[in-house]
Amino acid sequence: DHDPNMLPGGTRLLLDSGNPLGIDTQTMLGTLASHIEVAPDYVRAVEVSLRACMDAVLVNNTAAALDIVSRLQSGARGSVRLLAVPSNAIPHPSEGITGDRLLDHVKCTETVRSIIETLLGSFFVVPAAADIPNPISSGLVFVTQGGILARGDGWVEYLMPEDNAAYPLHLRQTIASAEDESRRLDGELANASRGLERLHQDLATLDNAIREGRARLDKSARALAQKEGESQLISGEARNTATKLETVSWELDNLKTQNVSSEA
Repeated sequence: DHDPNMLPGGTRLLLDSGNPLGIDTQTMLGTLASHIEVAPDYVRAVEVSLRACMDAVLVNNTAAALDIVSRLQSGARGSVRLLAVPSNAIPHPSEGITGDRLLDHVKCTETVRSIIETLLGSFFVVPAAADIPNPISSGLVFVTQGGILARGDGWVEYLMPEDNAAYPLHLRQTIASAEDESRRLDGELANASRGLERLHQDLATLDNAIREGRARLDKSARALAQKEGESQLISGEARNTATKLETVSWELDNLKTQNVSSEA
């Protein structure tokens, strides 16, 4: 979730797969950011609430954390921020407090649930700075989705969107959004490809229909030409027959005339 070059030297050593410090890796739980998921509209609220420990490395007990920092100190190997996961979450009051619990918008693994509830149990989300109570009761923290935070001890912070861009939760959200967009575009591309394939099939069907139509037209044209030829032949024979009939009729009439003349 983090750019390794932006992490403290001691943190980089702890996250090095080669385990140069020779610590018991079973006590290591990774960074805090790697264990939580946040509703998109609440990313800035969680970032401003946890940015002091977002790059902290989680370990499963305080003794292990003290051993790690002792090793780093003895060798001047670099700075580190550790969070020891408590066995039980520290309870925080929530009844009658303005706003909704920030915890309700955060998902985490069971491994770190107790520390997340301890860290964020006293944080409440309000719409804007004007909705933050004044004074704030000791131990309570109010935060807005826009990145404003105010604590009961007088601490006030604001996380601008451009500053938020370098934080792991925002980066994860950006990557997730990009992946969602990529999947959406892939789906649209697949639909377009299927539509293009159907168009190719329709064009092929149309080409076949055109070829078949042309073949039928050619056949009909040949049949028509044949019929026209036959018609012309019959017409010629009919004319010849008519001519012959006229000739025979003339000859008959001529014979009749000759017979009448002979009898006279």
